[in-house]
Amino acid sequence: MTIQTKKRSHDLTKSTRILSEQEYRQLWQRDRQFLESSFEDVVYPCPTELGSGYDRWIELPEIDLLLIQKTFHQGLSVEYDETVTSNEIEFGFNLSGEYSGRSGKLNFLDWTTEGEVSEADVSHISGQVPIQKVDIHLKSSDLLQRFLPDDLSQFPSEFCQPVSPTHSATYSASGTITASMKLAIDQIFNCPFQGLTKRIYLESKCLELIALKLDQLSEAQPSSPSPKSDERDRIHQARDILMQRVACPPSLIELAHQVGLNDRKLKQGFQAVFGTTVFGYLYEYRMQQAAQLLMNKQISVDQVAHRIGYASRGAFYKAFKKKFGINPRNHL
Repeated sequence: MTIQTKKRSHDLTKSTRILSEQEYRQLWQRDRQFLESSFEDVVYPCPTELGSGYDRWIELPEIDLLLIQKTFHQGLSVEYDETVTSNEIEFGFNLSGEYSGRSGKLNFLDWTTEGEVSEADVSHISGQVPIQKVDIHLKSSDLLQRFLPDDLSQFPSEFCQPVSPTHSATYSASGTITASMKLAIDQIFNCPFQGLTKRIYLESKCLELIALKLDQLSEAQPSSPSPKSDERDRIHQARDILMQRVACPPSLIELAHQVGLNDRKLKQGFQAVFGTTVFGYLYEYRMQQAAQLLMNKQISVDQVAHRIGYASRGAFYKAFKKKFGINPRNHL
């Protein structure tokens, strides 16, 4: 190590306070305030010896929401011990300051795998710079799974691994804070409501931020190359099979096998040729068929639903209203 490097290291140590994970947590546990009696909304004031501001935890039905707004007197380095991770999904939105190695205006998604060993690490936190951020911790992956389409080809392949039932991989991605994200974050910090309305409002804003991040992930996915002539013929053949078997369509893998492609080639090619996913195309075709059948007024709504492959009346009603904005009975 050179003299200059030693000096920089000495200066950094001098301006940064080093704490163990246990010491850091104990300082924050000294005082807290409960803001809402109807549900868990707790403010932990920043210890005066560290700085000013607060950490605020709000427990929502499927989300633990963390609001951070604080400024430390000096930089901190918190030394975390080796731990065994649990299955955790965190959407973070940083507006200012450095926290856990992330600084500036950025967002991130961290999805950790249960049972992995997290090595001992040091987290650096900026001093004399306001830290403002929102962290959305999902209590389980069920909430996220409900919003994801069956076909995940629009998302990065790395994101699809933890989404799978086996969940054998971790995933992490970061991006920029957009104007829409900034607006939702400001609305969370300045929520004007109390009680049940506050709870619903905050949950809706969390879902909005999650949706904006997922949209950003899908837009970051590079476009698929245009399929070759032979592949294009096979993709049109796959489209024809879907139209012929609309009431009982094959699975994606079965369809790919029938036309002599692998499922990845079929998904990418379908997107390139038709501008939508395989099952997105099937949905559109089903709805157009349903509308024509209903206009003929010769069969019932239940018969229409069965003919285009919906076993559940409720599922058909929901899909039809999503497409046309009205119930199928009103289309008769």
